[in-house]
Amino acid sequence: MTQPDEVTRKVPDYAETRLGFRLWRFDRVRSVLLSVNAGQMVKKPTWIANAISLPHGEWSPGELMVARCLRDKKHAGGVPDPDCTCGIYATTELEVANEYLGSESPVLGIVELGGRTIPATQGYRSEIGRVAAVLLIDEMFTLEHAVLAKIADRYKVPALVPHSTRPEDYRSEIHQPGLGPADWEQLKRFLDDS
Repeated sequence: MTQPDEVTRKVPDYAETRLGFRLWRFDRVRSVLLSVNAGQMVKKPTWIANAISLPHGEWSPGELMVARCLRDKKHAGGVPDPDCTCGIYATTELEVANEYLGSESPVLGIVELGGRTIPATQGYRSEIGRVAAVLLIDEMFTLEHAVLAKIADRYKVPALVPHSTRPEDYRSEIHQPGLGPADWEQLKRFLDDS
């Protein structure tokens, strides 16, 4: 649930990026990560299953994922909006990700979120995100480590052996420098003008 300021109802906009856990499907033919429900219905019809699968589609290597409102609403303050479900979701609770980890969504990683970011009860909703790391968890729950390493290489991010249940603890291991506030603002202005 979104948590805007109780007095002003204003959604906080973080100056720094945030890190969160996220699950993906892997398209072996095109060698790309896909949102959990890209092109299909979610089998577990709960709010968190739908939330971690948005936005629909492909996470292209080297590109930022930009959230759009799937309901085609025009939000005065932008996406995500506190009164809508739009945005790129990531959880800060590894237990939430573990509930959905399986053969249909076998890749667990870390995303960096920026732009307009709203805190939620189990993580964040954000305007912009990128793949920041792929986690090499036990192969019983995921793909072979060699495949995960190739995915990480394709996305030019590290393949990391998990050492913490807190996504922010991985920040120093993410090779790609984080995008600063000026970078997010420049991208936001570009998107608003297009």
